[in-house]
Formats: sequence, C-alpha cells, structure tokens
Amino acid sequence: MRSSTRKALTLGALAACTLAWSGCEAKKQTQYVAGVSTQVQVPRDLKSIRIDVSVGGVVQFCRGYRVYDGKVQLPRSLGQFPSQGKPGADPLTVTVSGFTEDFSETTANPVFDNCTSVAPKVGDSGVRILRRSRQPYVLDEVLFLPMALKYSCFDQANCDAEDKTCKGGRCVDAKIDETKLPKFTEELIDGNGGGCFPSTQCFAASAPAVVVNQDDCTYALPNSPPSSPNVVEGAPPNPFPKSGDGLNVEVTFDGGLNREVLDKDEQEGFTIPDPVGKPQLPEGPPTAHRITAIRVSGTCQAKGPFQLQGPTR
Repeated sequence: MRSSTRKALTLGALAACTLAWSGCEAKKQTQYVAGVSTQVQVPRDLKSIRIDVSVGGVVQFCRGYRVYDGKVQLPRSLGQFPSQGKPGADPLTVTVSGFTEDFSETTANPVFDNCTSVAPKVGDSGVRILRRSRQPYVLDEVLFLPMALKYSCFDQANCDAEDKTCKGGRCVDAKIDETKLPKFTEELIDGNGGGCFPSTQCFAASAPAVVVNQDDCTYALPNSPPSSPNVVEGAPPNPFPKSGDGLNVEVTFDGGLNREVLDKDEQEGFTIPDPVGKPQLPEGPPTAHRITAIRVSGTCQAKGPFQLQGPTR
C-alpha cells in the first residue's frame, strides 16, 4: 500500500460514552473509547464516515465527518449521556459507517442531511461499509473498543440490523464480550509503544504461504512444519516453536487493490489450528472480495486486534 496507509490507520479515537453514576462514594468514569481504524486506501476507498451512538436503543449522538489527507477529525469526547443507562442492562451501541462520497454541507445525501432519522445501509447513498458493536457498560471502567473498517466487509449488505455487524466478510452478532476489552491507554490510539504493529520490520523477511489444505483454507509458513518438505528457496526459517504464535499473515484482495495484515483473531483474522483438531470454517456467505495472495512471516509475534498497523512496504 502507499504511504497514505499509516495515516489511514490512525483515523482517530472517539470517546464513545462517558457516564458518571450517582451514589455516596466518589464517582469514577464509566466509559468506552472507540478507536476507528482502517487499512484501505484513503481517499480512494473511504472519503467520509458517520458515527452513531445509542444507549438502550435511544440515539444519543449522530454525526458525519470528512476524511482528508488520510485522517478524519473526531470529537475527543461526546460529553455526559443521560443516567438512565444501567451497567449490565442497557447496551451501548456504536456504529461506524464508511462512505466513498465526500461529506460536506453542500452534499445532498440523506444519510448526512438527516443523520438521526435516516439509518445508513450498505449499498445506498455511497455507504460501502458498516461496523457495529453492542456491549453493556462496565461500572467504573474505561475500556478500549476497536472499530476496524476492514476491506473484507466492504460492500457486504444485509448487516444493517441493530444487532448485526460484518466481521471477516460475514454478518455476525454485533454483541461482544466486554470482559475481553482492554483498559484504555493512549498508546492504543496514537500508535506508540506496544499499540503499533511494525509492519515494515515484521514483513522484511516474508514469503508466499504454502498451501496445506485448500479445502479448509489451511496454510503454513515456508520451511517449517507442516509445510516441509515444501522448501521455499530464500524463505527464512521460523524461529518460533510450532506451538507458539510467532506468525503474521498479510493478504492481498482482488488482485492487488488492497492489502491487510490480519489480526490473530478467529472471527476476522487467522488462527493457528490445533494439530489434532479440525479447522472450523466460518458460517454464512462471504463478500465478493477475494483473497488473491497470502504472504507470511515468522519474525514477530502475531498482530493483535488492539494494535494499529504501521506502514507496509
């Protein structure tokens, strides 16, 4: 991808909800910070986004933002929401919609002009992707909520219901396990420290993946079990043990239009299968976007879903 990739990855962070609960004890923040990111090329595939936030099904915030110079401006905080939200009861729903159309006051687009009344729908009004997350509040916790706009979900329709979202090119339940979300730190949105995955460094010694089983989409790092004896000349050996996670995967979509470094994630990335078990393929029809090339590297620990990606080659 071009140099704009790094900017596209740091689209910004939305302090999705701050809610202080009343009581006799000192108040603590109960908050989600949603980090919006993408690896698609901006502005070719993404020119603007819209943010929707609802609590218990009631819309609390809705606004569109232009993407320019590879970045998008988002509010640092959306303020205090009504206290009828209850920890563990009223779900917080965050929806991010991506558009190929520029948002401006002069654009006659109903999704922008009537934000609170017109729901975004993939395929209409320039909407190419929709990402949604539903989870309850966790009292006295400030948690990070990643909202990745991945190319595998571009143009995937029929995920517009409030309880659905697209992951890995398929419509799935938008509810997530809030207990698996990390506590928010600045490095999760600014790319510093462990929050940034060094793509250039980690893929400096990469090679095409070796097909192990085409039927269940199982591949291997060249010159390592179970790819041997399929030795690939010039490919580096895997320095990590077979049972470890020292593997990273970069896929190319649609013959070269977009490249993404996959997260180690069972829903929208890659997994390291149990050598005894049988890989389980995801259910439901995928999008029309095809993976046309796979490169792998064994020089870094696997990229996680809470990391931003640094520049690629």
